[in-house]
This record gives sequence, C-alpha cells and structure tokens, in this order.
Amino acid sequence: MEKKKCIKVYVSGKITGLEYSVAKHNFVVGSVQVREYFIKKGYEQVAIFNPMQKPGIHQGVSYEDCMEIDFMYINKCDAIYLMKGWEDSKGAQMEKKYAQFMNKVVYQEIHGEICRLI
Repeated sequence: MEKKKCIKVYVSGKITGLEYSVAKHNFVVGSVQVREYFIKKGYEQVAIFNPMQKPGIHQGVSYEDCMEIDFMYINKCDAIYLMKGWEDSKGAQMEKKYAQFMNKVVYQEIHGEICRLI
C-alpha cells in the first residue's frame, strides 16, 4: 500500500448539555478511532482538530464564538468526522453542513464503523 502524506480531520459531536468529563472522554475516544482509521488507510500523519482541546462553553466561551472558532478549524481541515450521536447536536449539524458547503470530505460513525458519506 502506498503511503499518503498527511490528512487533517476535524472531529465533530455533541458537547452542549454533557458534563465536561463525558464530552472530553467522547472526543478523546473519537480522535483515537479516526486516527487509527486513517493510519490503516495508509496515511503517514493524521492531524486531529479536537474542539475539546480549546476553551469552549464549559469555560464560559459563548456558543456563537465557539461555532465561529470551529468553522475556522474546519476551514483548515481536509475532512470532518461525525462521531456517534452527532445528530443530537445543533452545533455538529451546523458543522456538517458547513463542511459540505466547503467541499470537505465527510466521515461518520455508523454501527461502530467509520464510513465516508457521499
């Protein structure tokens, strides 16, 4: 298998309404899963953009400012990964629509598998 250089992936999922520790755990797990997926696909490097690694709503940043920053992260990425349960998040829904508008590749967890959406 020919090695591909690098892919940058934004991880998207539910944050609002969850305890900080639960949201952080979910994003750590999602980041590991998507990194492993792309390594298996032949990428040498996988840069993960995890919104839980920046100040956010749990630290008092406004929802609107969080979304603006998240859109800037998405602009820098090649793809977005929608974690299980993303449909229950207004923010993740907006991130998906924005990523599609910006012609990013969209991946989603479906029944425990990471799938590329068409």
